[in-house]
Amino acid sequence: MGSICQKSEAAAAAPPAASVAGSQAAPPPAVVTTTTVPVVVPRPAPIPADNHRLLKPPPPWRDGNNTIKSSSDLSRKRDEFWDTAPKYEGKSEIWSALKKACEADTVDEAEAFIGAANITLPLGNLSLAYDELGGEYKIPAYCLSNPVDWGRASAATATALATSSTSTRAPPASAESASTVEEISISPRDGPTQAQSSAKITFRLRLPPHNKEVTMTVPLSTKVIQLKEQVSADHGIPAGRQRFFAGGRELGNELELRQSTVKPNTVVQVYERPADM
Repeated sequence: MGSICQKSEAAAAAPPAASVAGSQAAPPPAVVTTTTVPVVVPRPAPIPADNHRLLKPPPPWRDGNNTIKSSSDLSRKRDEFWDTAPKYEGKSEIWSALKKACEADTVDEAEAFIGAANITLPLGNLSLAYDELGGEYKIPAYCLSNPVDWGRASAATATALATSSTSTRAPPASAESASTVEEISISPRDGPTQAQSSAKITFRLRLPPHNKEVTMTVPLSTKVIQLKEQVSADHGIPAGRQRFFAGGRELGNELELRQSTVKPNTVVQVYERPADM
């Protein structure tokens, strides 16, 4: 009797089979995942990086020879540079942006041109610039500002002019070539005729690295290699590393000036190849 009661109690305590099976077949609770939606916060307009900004004034310069007497003289000299330099090196779009920056009415406008072309200004002004590929662009001081001594001839200059007018020396150079630093004459090496020797040409060499200008008066029979040798002797630039350009063309070593694109009173741009080329 006692065993029967125990079995009944065990059967009553055990859960129904269907209930157990149902509990085992129940699916696991669902996993709830949440996603974070990024909130876009509007940002103010970016401030130009310091290497794109005009943080310093252009370098001051003096017209020591007092040859720039008016704004037209200065404009002509600037036009010579902008017409010459972009033809020989660098990208035309970078030169265009630099010119617009130089001629801008405000600093903000100039910086806009610089930033748009991604130009770097390591000195904080437009005298030296680099494009995004590392190309170098140098702009002479006379394209950036007026000379600090504009229109003021010193007493020493006035005395020198008065002395030269009463001496037996040659008259001063014309306004076209007086802005150069020195004058060089070369005699032909190949023994030309008297008529060839008397036919000469005067032009200006613009030398690296600071665009120094040198007036040259030479016979038309002079070869380009002779000019390079003279520049090498006077300015220390190896003749083999010099490149001469005039009228948008490079001048070969054996080319005579009479056969070249060099014209009287124009600028011949000289570039120096890197030492490893």
